[in-house]
Parts: sequence; C-alpha cells; structure tokens
Amino acid sequence: MDLSQTMQESLLTLLCMDDKHSLIIRNSLPAASFEGIYSDIARAVYPYVDRYKKAPKTNLDDVLDDILSKDNKKARRVKRTMKMIKRTHEGKLNADHVMSRLDKRLRYFRIKTATRELLGLFNTGMEDDESIDQMESILNQASRDSVETFDPGIRLGDKKRAINSLLKDDSEDVFPTGIKELDQYNLGPKRKTLHLLVGLKKTGKTRWLVQLAQNAAMQGAKVLHVSLEMDEERMLKRYYQSFFAIAQNRTEIRRVKFKKDNFGRLTRVAYKKAKVRLALDDRKIRKELGKRIDRFGRRLNNIIVKSFPTRQLTFNQLVAYIDRLEIQEQFVPDLLIIDYPKLMRIDMNNFRLALGALLEDLRGLGVERNMAIATVAQSHRVSKGQVGKIDTSDIGEDFSQTQTLDVGLVYRQTKMEGKLGLARIYVDDARDVKSGFEVLIAQNYSMGQFCVDSIMMRDNYMDLISKKVGLDNEEGEET
Repeated sequence: MDLSQTMQESLLTLLCMDDKHSLIIRNSLPAASFEGIYSDIARAVYPYVDRYKKAPKTNLDDVLDDILSKDNKKARRVKRTMKMIKRTHEGKLNADHVMSRLDKRLRYFRIKTATRELLGLFNTGMEDDESIDQMESILNQASRDSVETFDPGIRLGDKKRAINSLLKDDSEDVFPTGIKELDQYNLGPKRKTLHLLVGLKKTGKTRWLVQLAQNAAMQGAKVLHVSLEMDEERMLKRYYQSFFAIAQNRTEIRRVKFKKDNFGRLTRVAYKKAKVRLALDDRKIRKELGKRIDRFGRRLNNIIVKSFPTRQLTFNQLVAYIDRLEIQEQFVPDLLIIDYPKLMRIDMNNFRLALGALLEDLRGLGVERNMAIATVAQSHRVSKGQVGKIDTSDIGEDFSQTQTLDVGLVYRQTKMEGKLGLARIYVDDARDVKSGFEVLIAQNYSMGQFCVDSIMMRDNYMDLISKKVGLDNEEGEET
C-alpha cells in the first residue's frame, strides 16, 4: 500500500508518541508499509507496542538502541528522524485527521484487493458452492478488517470514556482570540466548529481574522487563510502590520488605554500621544523587517495565505487545494480561515440557500479534518433607531447561516466610537459557553492592530465616552 512521505511521518509520530493510536496503527499496517528508515523504526517499535499496548514515547531511545549504538549512516538518519518525530509531536499533530486519512486509505486498499480476487474467481466461470463460498469469504474478510480503524461512537455505559469526556479540558481544542474577556470563556475558534464574526462593511473584519491567525500561529497551530477579496501581497501587508505593529507612515499616533477601579471596572478612557517606532516609509524598513521576520522564525511559516479570484473558488476546489497542501507542502491546517464564504462560487439562482449550504459544508469539513473554521459575514442594518444593536440575526443574505455556527460574535461601532478608536464585540450565540455579553475594545488600525486593550462593558459606558467628545447619545449612530 503506497503512503505519501507526509503520511508516513505522521503515522510514525503517532506510533511512537501517542498511546491512543499506536496500537491501531500497529494492527492496521505491516512495517513494510513504511519505506526506508521509517520501516526500520516501525520494525523496532512494533514489538514494544505488542508487549506494553502503548507507545514508547520517552523510551524511544531505548527501543532503537540497537540501531543508535552503531556509528554509521543508518544511525545518523535514525537520529534525524527521531528529532523530526519529537518536533512533529510537540507541534500538536492533528491525530484525528491523520487517522481519518489512514482509514480511507485502508478501506480503498481492501476494496481494491477484494475486487481483484473476486474478478479472478468470476473469470474462472465457476458457479459451484465452493467458488461462491470463496467469494463470500473475500467480502466478509474485507468487511471484518475495516473494523480495525472503525469508531462506533461512545456507549453511555462505557464508564472510562464517559468520565474522560466529562472531565476533558475543552480549552485544548480552542485557539485564542487575543481578547482576554472572550478567551476566559473559550470563545475562540475551536476544532470541529464554525466561528463567525458579523459586522458592517469596511469595519475591520479581515483584521479580526488576521488577529485570530496570529494568535493561533504563536501557539504552534498551522493556519490556512483563504482570501477571496484581497490579493496575497495586500494580505501579507496586513499580517506584517499585525505581527510587528508597523505604521503606514511616521506620524504621531494616539494610544488608547482603559482606566479601571479596584474591581476592574471601566472608569475612564485615556488617550496618550506617542511616536511611531516603525513605519513603512522608513529608509531602513527592509533591514528592520528582515530582523523581525528572523526573530519570529518558524512561527511565521505556520501561516499560509492563499488568494483566489472572487466567485471562482468552489467548495470542492477548496478541498482539493487543502489535499495538495498536505501532499506537496506537508501542511495540514489546524485553523482554516475563509475571507469570506459569500465570495466563493455558489449557485446565484438560489443564492441564499446555496450560501447556507456552503457554511454547512465548511463546518462538516472542519469536523471531518479536526480543524477549526473561522469566517466573517456582513450585516446590512444601519438605522438611528438601532444604535449599537445589530446581532447575528441581521446577517446579510441568509438567516440559516446563524443556525450552522457554533460561536457567533458581532462587531458593533457607533460613529462616536469610531472617532475614539473604540468598538464592541457582542457575544450573541455560543454553544455550551457563556453568551449575551459585550466586550469593549480599543483599536489602532494605523498600526494594524485590531485590539490593543479590552474590558467588560458597563452600563454607564455611553455616558463616559459622550463626555469625552462632548456629544450626547443620539449621535452614537451605527457606522
């Protein structure tokens, strides 16, 4: 059975470092399924798994001692491979996705093998009882073998799995937003879920997605950002501004800081003039950028930005692109960002229904591949009578989109708040976690920063900022 190099490396990592999957891999794949040095390592690890029913992990050096003790080319290659295994394991390998791909590969191989054997029997022209029994035996064997990687689900009476499920720390599967008031309730993108921010046109929704990607990448997660609105060069500019706080030009800026009382409640919004440290029009910007990129090292490579022409990318083409990334670049996303679904190629004759179905497909892709899906949508409601009150029900095009999401956030900002560099994030909808509250954020788009400070909202907030600019609440119209 042919396995790609990426697949072999991922399976070898799980075999050596993951108790949950090592036994399944050992029972599903002969060591000969691996190639070269990978096969040598598998042959050495399999007896350990057979005996102890778990992965060797910290005992891997001892398991491979017969190879490592020799000062030759093979030993050096094994040492390099061991470093790769440990590095891949520390990078939080997407084990569920790897095992799902293995299951598909095994099923295909078994069906192919069984079909060849059945065709051989058919070609003999024999229809006696013995031949028919052989055919049934081939089909039954293929069906029985597939059980090795089949997950039937959880029985409620399975005490060990039930307790582990109840006590599981879900925060391990959640990627941070960078806004502490949201992160304390695990309201960031989560594996196997759909995360959506709704906002009005040109309010910084893409900058929000960049912030999500940046925070996930800094934790070692791999992020694929698919843009259907901006080209890759413009997106890279947004990312570098966000990572390095680069201003467009060297002018004086205004920093926002929230002042709090002893209970952590907002008492005042303070502003301070500051000088720009790094700007795109600096003479030595290339040199400074190079230093900062070197300083971040491999973490920047955790993000891939890919642009597609508006209305040209179909869901199937997206899946095919992700598959090619895995095969050719050994890149398996933990977080998939779509900016944004409305601009993908969908049926314009049934636009609303097709858009809702697309979001369902995206969420299903996240479940299948054990990755988080984060995206944005546009709201169209702007009226004086609805000051600061838009929510996910005001999403453009299709209300059914809100039925698919797992976390629904809303970006709110009045004209007055826009002048002051403020905005609010309203938690409108969330499965199994707190919702129905609002967080005040300070922003600095001139430096590429979606959020520089944050605090929970207070009832007297509008009075505080009205005094700041000498405006009354009626001028706080949504923008």
